[in-house]
Amino acid sequence: MKILFCSQAAHTGGGVEAWLETLSTELAGHGWDVVTGLAKGRFHDPARYAARHRVIAPVPIDGASGFREDRILALVRLFEEVKPDVILPVNLADAIAAAAYWKSRGADTRLAICLHGQGDDRIAQAREYAPFADLAASVSRRVADRLVPITGEPSRVFHIPTGVPPPIGRPAPREQLRNIAHVGRLDSDKRIRDAIPLIHALSSSGVIFHFVGGGPDEPYLREALAGQRVVFHGDVARNDLYASIYPNIDAIAVFSEEESGPIVAWEAMIHGVVPVVSDYVGRREENVIRHGETGLVFPVGEMQQAADTIHSVTAPGSLRDLSIRARSELPEKYTERAFGRSWDEALRATVGLRQRRGALTDLPSLVSPGFLARLGLGVRATSSLRHLLGRRFAHRDPGSEWPH
Repeated sequence: MKILFCSQAAHTGGGVEAWLETLSTELAGHGWDVVTGLAKGRFHDPARYAARHRVIAPVPIDGASGFREDRILALVRLFEEVKPDVILPVNLADAIAAAAYWKSRGADTRLAICLHGQGDDRIAQAREYAPFADLAASVSRRVADRLVPITGEPSRVFHIPTGVPPPIGRPAPREQLRNIAHVGRLDSDKRIRDAIPLIHALSSSGVIFHFVGGGPDEPYLREALAGQRVVFHGDVARNDLYASIYPNIDAIAVFSEEESGPIVAWEAMIHGVVPVVSDYVGRREENVIRHGETGLVFPVGEMQQAADTIHSVTAPGSLRDLSIRARSELPEKYTERAFGRSWDEALRATVGLRQRRGALTDLPSLVSPGFLARLGLGVRATSSLRHLLGRRFAHRDPGSEWPH
């Protein structure tokens, strides 16, 4: 069977990109024919994305005109060329819309939706395209539970946490917290600036803080933390994380208000690295990181409390039990092998169910707003008329050019 992933190509180095790498490789190992469509445009660069991440059979999806109807038609052309049994969009809203449009016109395919965020906007998106979704999954237990009433068919809803590879060697238990890292994009969306007061509060402890990743907040962090015990490693590929980062840190920090995972916590735990995390939305339902058992938890934004928690495990031997339990109590379903097996079984089961086609009348508008959209000409006619008039639109950011 053939699966077509359709992904953004503006951002690299994040958890969703790691998810796509792992899943596409695992499904190929289970006998799936994998193709990866990558958004192309002013901000989305398939070549740059493929240079950073393992991508199977990459194909660009042209969005250069800047109009939604052209993106939809480019996606439909790709669908018609690839003829996938399953289409799985990855942070690419137009791919969900195009798949629904194609299905409503009689295409024999299945649309799989996987939610990676906790936000209500993603739930609303799933609700909007529910008549067309043959499978609805989430890496988060909390979100998967919310998808059940939206689909109306529990057999089509799956909680499949992101699985992570095993360590390169057998990790030794950490005895005390001396090195802690934040792994991922340095972006305010992750409350990364909370690291600044935390690091200042730890200045007398001897703890070294490592930033692993790049992003828009890096210059600000470098300036604010000049003279502190910090190391900036830049963007690091997963192979290098496993070879040189996780074996040399004792804890990993997460500051977010909400997380669907996070993948880096599972990667850390499988190495015996202790997660020190905010009490983010989704943590309690997942029940993997438990304060004092498999990690340490502090209230979101409470950096003095986070610092006090870290201070409590800086003495020799004080981190050992937590480190052992963090590794031994990571559930098996959070491993790479179980992740691939779960997705293979879910997708094959979905292909065996009746197809949810929906109808054209169930679809929202698939054309860019403006005067021509008010004519109600439809996707193909609107696209043809814009081209005839020589229209183009230059977006100012990646999320506008190819919405999530």
